[in-house]
Amino acid sequence: KTRLWSSSVEITQIEGSSTPGPGRASPSVQSPSDSWPAGVWLKEVEDATVAALGAIRAAAEGGFAYDQMLEAGNAQGEALIMGGVTALITTLSVMSGFQREIRDRMLQMAAHTTVSGYGEPLQDWQRAVQVALQDPRVAGAAPYVEKEALILGSNNQPAMLRGVEPAQEGKVSVIGDKLVQGKLVDLQPGGFRIVLGRELAVWLGVGAGDDVIVMLADYRNTPMGGIQTQKRFVVSGIFEAGYNEFDKGLAVVNLQDLQRLL
Repeated sequence: KTRLWSSSVEITQIEGSSTPGPGRASPSVQSPSDSWPAGVWLKEVEDATVAALGAIRAAAEGGFAYDQMLEAGNAQGEALIMGGVTALITTLSVMSGFQREIRDRMLQMAAHTTVSGYGEPLQDWQRAVQVALQDPRVAGAAPYVEKEALILGSNNQPAMLRGVEPAQEGKVSVIGDKLVQGKLVDLQPGGFRIVLGRELAVWLGVGAGDDVIVMLADYRNTPMGGIQTQKRFVVSGIFEAGYNEFDKGLAVVNLQDLQRLL
């Protein structure tokens, strides 16, 4: 006999008979699914299996892609952190070196400690120097006078006018080593010579051998009334300290020459 699946019943046919006779037809038997044909049911199972496998594969590939994305993100994050740390270290190193360089340049041009008279000029500065040198921590001492002044050349520029003893100034500063023109020993008493910072000389439009007028804020009483203190100086040297505060704002003269103007 041959078994054929119909939509709802199973028919058994006797071999050699074209139609089932009385007593030859078996009772109706339901398919594995009361509502689906067997062929359709198998097809649905197959489709569901394929879909499930596809979902599993997609999930696996998605997880792999997600892991790759996390690894790439971690690598980028580590690279950014390393770059930031490197930039920070470099910046701190540069700033630290720059700060040290500026500090050294400032301390080279000025004494670490100053001693001044209380409410009046220091009369016996020689005695003060001797007392200071008795301290073993003191490497050197020298006298000086400072006064704010207006210097006139081709242009005008305010500056700090410092009077020094050339023979002793090397004990407390390196200004003598910073001269690019002239010598500090050229500042002899009565010569009224002046040494300018490079930027100050450029701003005034003067050079070695030129004359400048130094004007102080003090006034002298004369029969004609108050006259502002001023004196002509000859530029005998140019120094370059590498620090703008000194190169543009400092002029150096002999101590006794400045004292005569006060």
